[in-house]
Amino acid sequence: NVVFNNLRIAIYVDKTKEDESFANQGVRIDYKGTAVIDLSDGMAEIYFANPKKSTQNMVISLVIDNTVVCQSQKILTGNSITKIGLLPEAKDRLSEGTYKNAKFVVGCYDPVTNEKSFVEPVIDNITVTVVQ
Repeated sequence: NVVFNNLRIAIYVDKTKEDESFANQGVRIDYKGTAVIDLSDGMAEIYFANPKKSTQNMVISLVIDNTVVCQSQKILTGNSITKIGLLPEAKDRLSEGTYKNAKFVVGCYDPVTNEKSFVEPVIDNITVTVVQ
């Protein structure tokens, strides 16, 4: 758990965990630390959830070697994603193999005002497998 400018962020790896202390005051992030990118269809298979207890809407970016390769639409509280399209320029920059230095960058947005928070959690050590 991290507290930054009165915004509490709880990050759980590879499992979903309920914690009532975050119900009205912070961000919950549930994800898997692996992703598979299929270059043939231009899609990435990931698991990223913004649980109902979260107080922020989110946009997730998958970053490999300091390059954003895909970015979601806003994920509203109580929703999750399992597939996301590659950005057009990303397909040409990736080659088949395993990338162990990827990360998720999470943009947080107020669900009422739609204002972007300056808090941007970064989740390191995401393993991405790229296939043809």
